[in-house]
Amino acid sequence: MNSIIIVVAGSISALLQARPRWVAWQRRITGTLLGAVTVVLARQIPERARV
Repeated sequence: MNSIIIVVAGSISALLQARPRWVAWQRRITGTLLGAVTVVLARQIPERARV
């Protein structure tokens, strides 16, 4: 399984190196998803943990 992940990651890396604009979009999408996860996690703080 790990070898399949490595091969796929290498293929994606080669694809992104050939298309720099895709890298910019990948960063935007990743940043948006991480921001959404942050908001979801921040809303799940238990009431007793709030100050």
